[in-house]
Amino acid sequence: MESRDAYFDEVYRAYAARLKHYLVVRIRSVSDMEDLFQEVWKRFYERTALLRPQEPFCYLLKIAKGELYKRYRSQSRINEREEPLTETLPDEHAPFEPTLLDRMEAAEVWRIVKTEPLLSYQTFVLYYGFDQSVRQIATALGISEDAVKARLYRTRERIRAEWKGANEQ
Repeated sequence: MESRDAYFDEVYRAYAARLKHYLVVRIRSVSDMEDLFQEVWKRFYERTALLRPQEPFCYLLKIAKGELYKRYRSQSRINEREEPLTETLPDEHAPFEPTLLDRMEAAEVWRIVKTEPLLSYQTFVLYYGFDQSVRQIATALGISEDAVKARLYRTRERIRAEWKGANEQ
């Protein structure tokens, strides 16, 4: 049997991105994302001291479902989604100007994105972090494609505004 750490590292490399995608779609608060992600991996590490699941990703999903249930069971069962956006905003800008990305550090972008409302955070992470199409995001989050486009547009505009504000100081 291979060492526990070697097994864990192998599974982490293979499934970390897929697990993060699974959690992003199911969280109810932006601040829950990293906590849940780390808790799932902690539980997986603890439980694989003596066993090596044949399907590690299925095992990870089982742990993730349990962690999501524990975290949200005390909250009401009502779907607490934000009010849907009724207006549509044209996406008149390219996703990001290359010069903007060259000047901004990724950490700063993610700091701004983490302050966005939950659905805006989810759409941004799925679009830029997982290269999902607008249609795929709309299906995964249960919102319209126009709402996805509007949320991406507004998030990009907030990032641009913060970047311009920081440069003017």
